[in-house]
Formats: sequence, structure tokens, C-alpha cells
Amino acid sequence: MIHVSTRVLAAAIAATACTALPYTTRAGELVSSPPSEIVSYGDLNLDSDAGRQELYHRIAVAVDRICPAADNRDLPAMALRDACRRDAIKAAIDQVRRPIVAASLTDLARGRRGLR
Repeated sequence: MIHVSTRVLAAAIAATACTALPYTTRAGELVSSPPSEIVSYGDLNLDSDAGRQELYHRIAVAVDRICPAADNRDLPAMALRDACRRDAIKAAIDQVRRPIVAASLTDLARGRRGLR
């Protein structure tokens, strides 16, 4: 019998860039700890390009839900959002314990301007 565990990134997509407490959600609610989201990837074949691209997509979607929205006219808010996205994507990729997969995800993030 094969035991398949569900692999999960507890997307330490904790918005580390947003260092001022308390944190606010996209809906403007105040919370006391940084937001996080779980990204499951047990169903993906991370040995394939398609699997790694899908994992990156899932991470990016989670990051979009976690990092605060910003009005394009509010440059400081946009800078915070961009820093939140960059740090959250990096934190999630760092949780992938397979060096080749993590390197591939980093390349995907750089290509999509998620990391600099």
C-alpha cells in the first residue's frame, strides 16, 4: 500500500513586509498577526514543468489574497504591497524542500516580477 501525504506550504506567506502592527486585511479589518494561507500541492508532479508552474500559480493566488490591495495612486501603499508579495513568494518557495523545484519556482517568480 502506498501512503501519499498531502504536501502543504503553510504559506509563511506571512506578510513579513508589513511590519507595522496591527495588520489589516484586504477588507480593512484589523488583525493582530500577519495573515497566512495554506497552499496544497500533494496532487502535483513537481518533477514536471507543468507541475512547478501550477504550484507557482497557486502560491501567487494565495499571495494575492493575503497581501493588501493598493490604489495605483498611493505609492507608499503600492511599495508595501510589492514588498509583501516579494517576501511572501520567497517565504513560500523557501518552504519547498527540493532544491531543484525551489530553484525553478524562483526562476518563475523572477520572470513574472514576483522576485527581484
